[in-house]
Amino acid sequence: MIIQSHKLLPNFVFFGHSNMLQVHKHKIDLDNLDFNRSYTLKEFEYINEQLKTRMLIVDGEPVNLFELDEKGYLIAIPQTPYCSEKVVFEISGQLRNWILSSRDGGGGTCSQGEFNFYIRGNRSIRAPDIAYTKKYRP
Repeated sequence: MIIQSHKLLPNFVFFGHSNMLQVHKHKIDLDNLDFNRSYTLKEFEYINEQLKTRMLIVDGEPVNLFELDEKGYLIAIPQTPYCSEKVVFEISGQLRNWILSSRDGGGGTCSQGEFNFYIRGNRSIRAPDIAYTKKYRP
């Protein structure tokens, strides 16, 4: 994969920030992510935190969010095209109206809402375009 880094706010200077994080024996260099190795949850969170103020170009696509599969590999999530985001916006509005009218206590999220799943003992983090979560009732 080809990775290029771009600051989203080019006129700002960030003090105390580095492109690298030393975690265990691995260094995380955002400009040279290795998609052939697994990442820890701490490394994954660091990478996504850095992408709040910058984006990467991965295989020619702008990326500012990753998911983590059950084996710890990064999944690049390209930015959503305008026409797709319009559909998500409309569905989220309808979902919100349904949640309010049904009063079932559940909640909805859009795009950046991350869900942690444990599949056969392995952790996986996903961020669907839109999701409804039923209220937990023991």
